Amino acid sequence: MGPAGGGAAPCGPAGLVTPPEILAALQLAFGGDLVGETGYDLAATRCCSAAEKAEAKARGSSLLYGELLPDGVTKAMSPERLGGSLPSAPASGSHGAVVLELGHGSGKVAMQVWMQYPQVSHVYGVELVPSRYAISAAGLHKLLVQRPEAYRQLDPSPVPATCDPDAAGEAVCLQEQSTGRRLEFRCADFFAVGLDLAVRADAIFFAVHIPCKLFPQLCQTLAKAKEGCRLFSYHSLDSIWWSDEPCPFRQC
Repeated sequence: MGPAGGGAAPCGPAGLVTPPEILAALQLAFGGDLVGETGYDLAATRCCSAAEKAEAKARGSSLLYGELLPDGVTKAMSPERLGGSLPSAPASGSHGAVVLELGHGSGKVAMQVWMQYPQVSHVYGVELVPSRYAISAAGLHKLLVQRPEAYRQLDPSPVPATCDPDAAGEAVCLQEQSTGRRLEFRCADFFAVGLDLAVRADAIFFAVHIPCKLFPQLCQTLAKAKEGCRLFSYHSLDSIWWSDEPCPFRQC
């Protein structure tokens, strides 16, 4: 989706590839076999327990899963797409772009964005399924262990005062020591914690299935997106925009 309040973003170049040093860092965190997985037997699919599947079915949701490949993330973050919302200067501390991933799965997309784009000061991923969150948290911790000179662990961001503490779930946060940039993963329902960040996010990844009864609440929050925010989603917002608030995004 194009910029909030703006025109449609033009299509980006087709030949973009992920820098080899980024691929190497992802492989360090997740293992070489898990970076660039394809097919139906992804790690974030195999990990789901019978109880998690039953809970999703009871909610009216689905655990059907797919992942953007690294080159797909690079293309999605090109200047013609989500990258057009990023500042030109590298981030320092909290001064930089905020990227939000609603349903971060294994965490590979969020981690790649954080590693590859120095203009991003904070990447915040929220994942409802505990077994998928566990993959992301393990990757973050492995990166910390392998590169202690570059990263340190921080306390996670505080949750909104309106959030039930029992709904906040576990969270992990990694900081780049030289810049103060943060990568954060939380295991929670993003309607309880995480979606609130949409109002100050510069780019949002939203590529998960949610029950249609939640469309109005989702749209009411996305309608508050700041000027210039860009959204990546497989949903056609026209079909799920169950809100009287005008949609600020334009499809590209």
